[in-house]
Amino acid sequence: MALLLSGRTVVRRLTVPEGLTTRQVVGLLAATGGLTGAVAEVPREGALLPETYHFSYGDSRAELLRRMSAAMDAALGELWASRAGGCRSRRPARR
Repeated sequence: MALLLSGRTVVRRLTVPEGLTTRQVVGLLAATGGLTGAVAEVPREGALLPETYHFSYGDSRAELLRRMSAAMDAALGELWASRAGGCRSRRPARR
């Protein structure tokens, strides 16, 4: 009751372990209670960062999937920027 009166929300979490395919991650999202909507399209392999994601009841699966993709983009950008100075190859294009 105190939580309801305070106006705070219950934060839930979903852990995406390393090694899952994107299809498996979408299945994990589908099986996670408290999320709304369906995933319209399975992202390409390697597009989602394995991590623990926090969400609130009623958040959409599509939005959580977008956050996973954005987290992967940010991680790749950070790692690419800190690569060895002599590396001359270009950052791989995202498809």
